Amino acid sequence: SSSVEHSEKCEYAKKRKLVHDLDVAREIQRGILPQGAPASEGFDIAGWNRPADQTGGDAYDFIALDDGRLAIIAGDATGHGIGPALVAVECRAAIRALAQSRPDLTHILATTNSLLSRDLSSGNRFVTLCMAILEIPTATLTVASAGHGPLLFYRAATDTFQELEISGPPLGLFDGMA
Repeated sequence: SSSVEHSEKCEYAKKRKLVHDLDVAREIQRGILPQGAPASEGFDIAGWNRPADQTGGDAYDFIALDDGRLAIIAGDATGHGIGPALVAVECRAAIRALAQSRPDLTHILATTNSLLSRDLSSGNRFVTLCMAILEIPTATLTVASAGHGPLLFYRAATDTFQELEISGPPLGLFDGMA
């Protein structure tokens, strides 16, 4: 009977540690999401995230670029739980670093894809991602989608929606894809 009690205590301790670790991961993931939307005259910008589990692979971000433009990303790493959350964090970090050094959509997504494809070599993990760069003074939005869709663009002036094309495969599947 004492060995059964000891086994139950060990299982309980393992479950408590797992719950604690997932709580820490959730707090880290919440902490990297934007705390508010950037103020941009003439635009209403917002983001929201609610993972299906304690952690997940969905993420979004707003990145103020040095030249006054705004980068906006929304992505989803395959699966639910801690693994996809880690992949989403890696993807976000790569994009933020690349956007500061060379804020070009093609370069950022191609380089992020290359980095992820080396780290996610198992082939069953990938990230769908949409990235847009907003030029506020000219109201120009440049969009690229790495397998992320459907993307709907709303024009308030005409009260119409336009479905945007997916411009490439998900990130992390094939190295060398632009």
